[in-house]
This record gives sequence, C-alpha cells and structure tokens, in this order.
Amino acid sequence: MNARLLRTLVFSAACSFALVVLLNAAPLAGARNVRLITKETPLGKVPLMAELSQMARSPDNLHVAYPVRRRGQWTVWLDGVAGDEFNAIQSLSFSPDGKRLAYVGARGGRWEEESRRGTGEETRVTMKLRGAKYVVVVDGKPGREYDAITTPRSVFSPDGRRVAYRAWHEGKWRVVADGKEGPAYDNITADDPFFSPNSERFAYVATNAGKMLVVVDGQEGKRYDEVDGNPCFSPDGRHVAYMAKRGDERMVVVDGKEEPALNPTGEVRFSPDSQRLAYIAKRGSRQFMVVDGKKGPEYDGYGSLEFSPDSRRLAYTAHRGGKWRFVVDGKEGPEYEAVGGPSPPFSPDSRRVVYIAKRGTKSSVVLDGKEGPEVDGLNDGTLLFSPDSQRVAYVVRSGDKRRVVVDGEEGAEYDRIGDGFPVFSPHSRHVAYPAKRGSKQLVVVGGKESQEYEAVWPLVFDGPKRIRFVATRYDESFNREMVRVEVEIVEEQR
Repeated sequence: MNARLLRTLVFSAACSFALVVLLNAAPLAGARNVRLITKETPLGKVPLMAELSQMARSPDNLHVAYPVRRRGQWTVWLDGVAGDEFNAIQSLSFSPDGKRLAYVGARGGRWEEESRRGTGEETRVTMKLRGAKYVVVVDGKPGREYDAITTPRSVFSPDGRRVAYRAWHEGKWRVVADGKEGPAYDNITADDPFFSPNSERFAYVATNAGKMLVVVDGQEGKRYDEVDGNPCFSPDGRHVAYMAKRGDERMVVVDGKEEPALNPTGEVRFSPDSQRLAYIAKRGSRQFMVVDGKKGPEYDGYGSLEFSPDSRRLAYTAHRGGKWRFVVDGKEGPEYEAVGGPSPPFSPDSRRVVYIAKRGTKSSVVLDGKEGPEVDGLNDGTLLFSPDSQRVAYVVRSGDKRRVVVDGEEGAEYDRIGDGFPVFSPHSRHVAYPAKRGSKQLVVVGGKESQEYEAVWPLVFDGPKRIRFVATRYDESFNREMVRVEVEIVEEQR
C-alpha cells in the first residue's frame, strides 16, 4: 500500500550549480521516439568514511541522509549538514512526506569483539557495542535515553506527523508514541508498533507472564496463548483484526470481538473499501478460504490472497495434489508447478489480472488468462500494470542477463535491473528503470540510456515527463562525488 521511499541530497550553496547535458544516444530496441535532457546538480564529495549502505532518501529524491564516521564517532549528514555525534547510528528513515528525518543514535558504551562459529570450522569475529544508551533523533532533536531501541521500517505514521518505537528500560519493553511511554511488558513484537493507514491509530503485540495480547490505541485486548503475526488495520482505520489462539482453539478477532471459530491460519486481509474481510482457515490437513464469513473450497494449501482495487474481486493461489493454480473470482486457472505475481495481481481499474506461472525450468506471464512465451526466469516483484491499466511491464532473465519487457517487446540486455523496477510514468506513456552494465550503472527511460555512473539509487517520476534520481561517480582525482539527476523526457514528432 505504501509508496516506495525514494530520497535525495542537497549540499552547500557552493556546490549548487547545475550542469545540463543533452543525450543523443542512438535508440535502443523498443525505444519510443524521445530524447532525454539531463540536468545534473553536483552535491559535493562523499566523505571517505560515509556508510552509503545505510543511506536514506526522501520520497521525492530531494533529500539524502547517511552516517559518516569521523574521529571515532558517527554523525548523520543531512543535505550536507552534520548532526550530533554518537558511538553508533542506525535505522535512518524519512517521513512519507519527506520533510522529517529520524534515526537511532548510541551514546557511551564500549566496543567488544564477539566470536561466532560459522557453518564450517571458521569463526566469525564481529564488533558489538555494550553498555550504551540509545536515543531516537527526530528532526535533529534526541529523545529520552533507553537501554535499547528497536524500530520498524519507519518510526513515522503515514502522514509523517506521529512517531512511535519500542524501547527497553529497567528490564521491560514499552512503546513510546508521540514522546509518551506506554505500559511495560516482557516483550513487544519486533515489527511493532505500527500505525493505521489514516495515521490516527496504532497497535502492537505484547507479552506478559507468558500470555500475548494486542494493544490498540493504548487499550489492552484479551490475553491469548498466541497472537499470529501483526494486527491488520482496515484501510479507513476504523477496524483492526488479528488471529489468536487460546488452548486448542484458533480464532479471528475483529475490533476486540472473537469471530466464530473456523480454525484460521495465515493472514487476515481487509478489502480496499474496508467492508470485506478474508482469511485462510484449516480443517484437519486441508485449508479453505473464508470471505465475508462464508467458507470457500478446500485445498491442500493456500498462498497469497488479494482483493481488487474496487473491492469486488478476489484472487488467490492454492495447491492440490502437488500442483498450484491461480484462482480469480472462484474460477480456477490451469495447473502449474508454481504460480506467483504482483500485489495486487489486478490492474488499477480492477478489470485485468496478471500472474507468473512456472512449468519445469521455464516461466511465463499469464495476462487475462493467456500465457505468454516461456523464458528462463521471471521476477514477480517486477510485474506491474501501467496506471491506465492498458500496459504491462516485467523483467525476464536469460542466463545471467536481464531484459525489461514492455507490452511484449524486449528491451536491451543488461547485467542487472534495479530491484522493484521498471516503473511507468503517471500518464502511462513512458517506462523507466535503473540498470547495470559491467561495473557501471545507468537509467533507461523510454528505451534511451542516460550516461553511466558508479552507482544509481532508485528513481522517481516527478510528473509525466520527468524523473529524478541520485547517483555517485569518481572525478578526475578519483574522489567520489554525488549528483542529483533530473531527466526531462522530450517527445519528438516521428
């Protein structure tokens, strides 16, 4: 549901001049009749001890932050400005609106060697910080110190206004939400707390005296022997559901009320309009789907389940007799050795369905019930519809090479395509993705290549005809420098 977090860096005014380059590369296979005008803004040299593997980028690619080590201490560089110093820094994240930055900093303590035996006879030695105190830094302001702090993927609520994380103090875990501590518990699930889609509510799973409970908006629910996974908020934030177990009985709990026992297992899923609820249940060795309280057909097992964007349709994967099938609106598709697809597999207008099917060593894309050509491999994380629901793109693998396929037409061959790509422009006319050739990386837009860089970070469309991304390269003196790149897509008459 959440949009990808794509972020960028702006340095001091001395480094803010722009370089404009016109790319006239020859069209690649499948290219549209476009040319690319690239505007590069130098963002300064990257410090030698910068940890770019922890770099965070704002969703609009206008801000970048990463840890830098200097004189034995770590600091966060945000848009070229250094923050406070810490013994360690982790978990950098921007708010969804890109206006706020949070991270965890460690004060004091000492670094000690820790030895662990590997899979063979080898022993791995790592450094571990002991005795430190931890704070969450939000907007440059550190919070209260704790003995340990863990955060989910982002401490921010979807609207960027609220902050929540779990902290260890005096032998207990507690949730700190909007600066206020909640009750102390023996444990709080590592992925929690998390906010509702409308940012108004938050929930987490806690354990006390061997019993588990769900805390919603600070209110404790009933105690259970087990709570499976995380609570699920409805898209409108009004409802919350989860699976629980008491003794031998499993149940679905919706807004604190235990639903009739159908021995649920797996995930609970609300429809986009928040009016429908689906989950997988089990009877003996067989599983079945429960949708709106009604039992569906039995299978040996289920995979993923997804509602369509308009909430009227439901798709899921299921297997029987060792064969998998894709089921849409209760109608089974052909049998395959494996099936998978995007989330959701429906087009934005809810009319079309796409998924990946595998037979033997070959895979194919199944679009609206029709199988495409077989290829060596497909990545279901790259399969997607265009915003207007008319086009489909995905990445195919042939040996150790990758190609992007758009509307059945293959693009140029590369060593790697960036994770989670390609992406369509908002008006669906252009496709863009980062790619790797040899030791260099570049961006492909409408079949045309940008210039090559040492590294390219995920791109974002800024309107229908412009993309923005962050890249690094080496200058003539072999200093690593960072640039913000804006590419304008110019459509020309044929």
